[in-house]
Amino acid sequence: MLQFLKNFLNNILGIPNISEDFIKTPWGKVYVKIINSAKSNTPLFILHGGPGLPHNYLYTLHKLYKDRTIIFYDQLGCGLSDRPDNISLWNIERFVEEVKIVVDTLNLKEFHLFGHSWGTMLALDYYLKYPLGIKTLIMASPVFDINLWIKDWNIYRRMLPKQIQEILLKGDKEKNYKSSEYEMAVFKFYRHNVCRMHHWPDYLIEAGKGQGLQSYNTLWGINEFIVTGNLKNYLKSEKLTELKIPVLLTCGKYDGASPNTTEYYNSLIENSKIKVFNESAHMPHLEEEEAYLKELKLFLKDFT
Repeated sequence: MLQFLKNFLNNILGIPNISEDFIKTPWGKVYVKIINSAKSNTPLFILHGGPGLPHNYLYTLHKLYKDRTIIFYDQLGCGLSDRPDNISLWNIERFVEEVKIVVDTLNLKEFHLFGHSWGTMLALDYYLKYPLGIKTLIMASPVFDINLWIKDWNIYRRMLPKQIQEILLKGDKEKNYKSSEYEMAVFKFYRHNVCRMHHWPDYLIEAGKGQGLQSYNTLWGINEFIVTGNLKNYLKSEKLTELKIPVLLTCGKYDGASPNTTEYYNSLIENSKIKVFNESAHMPHLEEEEAYLKELKLFLKDFT
């Protein structure tokens, strides 16, 4: 009762009540942050992207706590979670089991599941194996077909200034991805199709500092458009027909997960809707924060 009153007063005062903990898994401890709500609506459980980009960059979603409890966690290998030096751990099947341990430890009998980017792949595979208790799915900047992802990024590459294109082509040809010239060209590319904000917010900067490079390189690859890791054959758009709960798909107009591809995914799902944010790339929750939070709030209120 005292905890409920504390949450209630914090909600009135606009002060989030935060609890933090570490959950043990067979592979190491993972960090969990819970933004508690005074309301008993179904909680929102969040899977970050990357792979290996910790929850910080999604923290603006905590502002939904007035309606429901928000649960973040850093997947193994990044952020405040343990970082075992073992490349055999970085596969999606093991991550699914990691999520299951977190869900069971937190005793989440029913929840909304949010995934961003790589987190949508993890959310899809988790739902396909453990659908019980998932009320809705929110798939933000989804990636369900690596071939389509690479195709979209190649289209965006051809839209870059000629000088940037030439630097990227030279680096690709020489397989020299560590030169300062190449890294700067990649960063300028990301300014177009990851986050278009002039000043990247602290949440995003902090997440970048806490990124787990071993998990990223092993699962994904060199960078966002050169996929050489364990996910290079992830082709599961046909599995979207198996989603039998309400689904919200979101993306930005300039997103690496392009509106055309996201609309294709939408067409395969029985009960889904899509929202494209016209001033955003891969981070509409940051680039158009107010509009994004409003869209999520409207979607979730129909399912309490």
